[in-house]
Amino acid sequence: MGRLTPTPEQEAAIERMVNEETGGVLQASDLGTGKTLMAVEAGLRYAPMGVVVVSAPLHTYYCWYRDWE
Repeated sequence: MGRLTPTPEQEAAIERMVNEETGGVLQASDLGTGKTLMAVEAGLRYAPMGVVVVSAPLHTYYCWYRDWE
C-alpha cells in the first residue's frame, strides 16, 4: 500500500500538531477521523526536529510499527 494523502481537515490538524509551541500534543479526534494517519504524518514531519514518542495500547504496536515505516 502506498502513502495515504490527508484530507484538507486532516491536513489542518496535522499542521496544528506540528506547529504546537509546547512540542506536545494529544490526538483525541472522533472515531473514524483518521487519527492514526494524522499522528503518523505529524510524526514524520516533526521527527527531523526532535524525538517522537507514541503512547498507545501494547496490542497496537505492530500496526504502529508497520504504519511508521
